[in-house]
Parts: sequence; structure tokens; C-alpha cells
Amino acid sequence: MKIDLATLNKILAAGKNYNNVYNKDFFRAEVTEMINILDNFVQKPSAGMLQQLQAREKAIKEVCKSISSSVVYGKKFSFEYINDTNNLANAILQFVQLIMTKASDYAAELQNSSSPFFTELDLNTSQLVDSIKLKIRLSLLDEESNSLSKLDQKINEETHKVAQLLFGESESSITMKKYRGLEEDYIKLGMDNELHVEQLRNMLTENEILGKKLEAAQQEFRAQIKDMEQKRQIDSENHSNALNQIMELILKLESKNNVKTSRHKQDNLASQIQEMRAEITTVKSQNEMLLAKINEKLNSSNAPTVTPKPRTNIRKFFRH
Repeated sequence: MKIDLATLNKILAAGKNYNNVYNKDFFRAEVTEMINILDNFVQKPSAGMLQQLQAREKAIKEVCKSISSSVVYGKKFSFEYINDTNNLANAILQFVQLIMTKASDYAAELQNSSSPFFTELDLNTSQLVDSIKLKIRLSLLDEESNSLSKLDQKINEETHKVAQLLFGESESSITMKKYRGLEEDYIKLGMDNELHVEQLRNMLTENEILGKKLEAAQQEFRAQIKDMEQKRQIDSENHSNALNQIMELILKLESKNNVKTSRHKQDNLASQIQEMRAEITTVKSQNEMLLAKINEKLNSSNAPTVTPKPRTNIRKFFRH
């Protein structure tokens, strides 16, 4: 059986009882294209043509399965059995299988012979990958350089040649468009990533500066707290000394209380002494509370607040 359009027309004409015009037109268009691809493959073999044949074979099989589930691949082809629907689908499949067998046999002959078709195909596939990688690297460099522009043009030409060899003349332009789109997406992602890295670096620098400022502020705060603690200790010692002197004076006054005075003055003096004792006790208690608060502030991160010393009525005693 010859693989030509005359044989295809004879098969379709023999299936006169099958009235689905859509499927008949589909078979005619797809099988005709397979015959043309096979002729081109014999003249100039390429992996892209084999892929096209396989894709069309798969599409035809799907349509034939929808026509009938009783398709028999091993049945011997004969024109006299094409009058019903099942045999028409089987005849189309047998003819398509014949096309694929011839293409596979021719590819096997090329592989077993001295033809460099398959070795060159593998080599060019590797070259295409390397060219794409190199092109992406160049896109990240100075695009205004004359030398780089010439090299970029050369890479585009070589990549286009390899794409033609791999995918055929009709699909090479589509492949290049897809490649260009991927390349633009890669460059855009690279620019966005570079911007994010720069922003991260700036944030780290600002964080480092703020850390140094915070450390300096903490050291200054600790120094101020230490100075305030020293002053507070001195004031506390002076205050305690003054209170002790007052207590001694009170004791002396009490010892001299036997002096003859009026009953009213004695009672008044005793009352004032009791008030002074209570006042001294209150001042000591407040002093201890102030010391505890300062120690608590020293252990925290906030600046201490000094409670003003309470005023006493000690001078009132000396006016009498």
C-alpha cells in the first residue's frame, strides 16, 4: 500500500455508509498533514517532525475510539470491508500506523547508519541550553556595550538555528517568543530580588545604628543612676547624722525636764517631744522607702524618680 493522498481518498470514499462529515473532514486534514510531514522527514529529518507525527496519531486514535470501541489494530487491511463504521475507523488507524511505522523505520536506519543526525541532535540540545544560560547572564550586564550587543546578536542567531533543528521551521519562531518571555520574566525577577536585597541591607544598617544608639543611651543612663545613688547615699548619711543629733538633744532636754516650770509648759514640752519622736520615725520610714524605690529603679530600664523629702516641724520646737 502506498502512502499518498490517492490511498487516503480511496479509503474515505469506500466508507460511503459513514455519514459524519465532521469526522471525515478531520481524518482527511490530519492524515494529509501526516503524509506531508513524513515526506519532509525523509528529505530533512528532525526530532520536531517525529513529535508532530506522534501528536497527530494520538488525536486520530482518540476520535476513532469515540466512533467505536471495537477497533482492532491487528486486523489485516482490506478495502472491501470498509463499508460500515467500525471498519472505516479501523482502516484509518491501519493507514496511520503504516505512516508511523515508516517514519520509525527511517529514524532507526539513521540511528544505525553513519548519519550524524541523532548525535548532532543531542549536541545541539546541549548547545541550546548553554546558549540560553549565557544569554541570561549577558542580560544582567551592561546592555549598552557594543561588544556585548554583537555577542548578544550572535547568540540569538545560534539559538534560533538550534530551535529550528529541534522544533522545525514552523515552530521555531514560537519557541523563540516563549524563550524571550521567560527571559524577560527572569530579568524582572532578578531586578525585584536585587531591590529587595538592597532594602534588606538598608534595614540591617539602620538596625545596627539604632543598636549602637541604644547601647550608648543605656551606658549614659547607668552612669546617671550611679551618680544619683552616690548623692543619695551622701544625703542619707547626712540626714541620719542630723536625726541622731536631734535625738541626743531631745534626750538632753528630757533629762533637764526636772527644772521648775509651770505645769502648762511641762505638758506642752512633753507633747512637742512626742510629736518630734513620731516625726523622726516617719522620716526614717520614708527614707527607707525612698532607698528601696531607688534600688528598684536601678534594676529596671526606666530613670528613677526621687521623692522630695518631707518637711518636718522640728524648727517649731526650737521657737519655744
